[in-house]
Amino acid sequence: MSPIPAILSCLVCFGCIAALPPPIHKNKPLLMKHDMIHNSRKHFPGDTNKIVGGSDAEEAQFPFIVSLQTLGHNCGGTIISDRWVVSAAHCFGHSPDYKVVAGATKLSEGGDNYGVSKVIVHEEYDDFEIANDIALIETNSPISFSSKVSSIPLDDSYVGKDVNVTAIGWGFTDYPYDLPDHLQYISLKTIDNKDCVISHPLAPPVTDGNICTLTKFGEGTCKGDSGGPLVANGKLVGVVSWGNPCAKGEPDGYTRVSHYVDWIREKTGLEV
Repeated sequence: MSPIPAILSCLVCFGCIAALPPPIHKNKPLLMKHDMIHNSRKHFPGDTNKIVGGSDAEEAQFPFIVSLQTLGHNCGGTIISDRWVVSAAHCFGHSPDYKVVAGATKLSEGGDNYGVSKVIVHEEYDDFEIANDIALIETNSPISFSSKVSSIPLDDSYVGKDVNVTAIGWGFTDYPYDLPDHLQYISLKTIDNKDCVISHPLAPPVTDGNICTLTKFGEGTCKGDSGGPLVANGKLVGVVSWGNPCAKGEPDGYTRVSHYVDWIREKTGLEV
């Protein structure tokens, strides 16, 4: 996709680099949902070690992450059982016909492919405010667990500020140009929600259903990371949602998993 100068200075949900642009709301900054890349290239750029500012993951280092794909990688997701994946609601605005690719470290080498039998987008998802940005994907057959593929438990406790967390994904390493072949990860730190608002005045409403991270300029998530995991102490604490593309020294926003654990249990029937 050709660079669009207007987007570079706007806050957007980390995705929506699709055949169709994300909706633009009058009198409101465009929020980049970090998803929907539709990359059908056979070759990937040579960028080797950023998410933005991150590092290459080792094989099987993060066996719970999946790539949601149509023509190519669109969004990330996280395995929470052998039939369920959690991701971001905004990933399903344009291309609902995904396949789930598990066990991949390099996109070019593929992984285990699963069809999708059901997508449950949160009933109160608001595309304008990017609120309740969470969705569940049920695969049409059980996910086969191995050393490269496994689930991760959900964190049902409130994560406060100054917590060390890790974001993982195949998002752009240098917006809007470089999409990595190799899975990336980066160590970040959570900030207080009030500080998130102060540090990012153009951000959407930051509620109890959000968690924010910020370290420094040049470190953060980007387009294509949407729906992917934010983890701490071996548990899923967040789902990549929105930010200013990319790593501009302003907070990145995530859906706070603990806020939605009861909803996840209700919809899936899981005791997670």
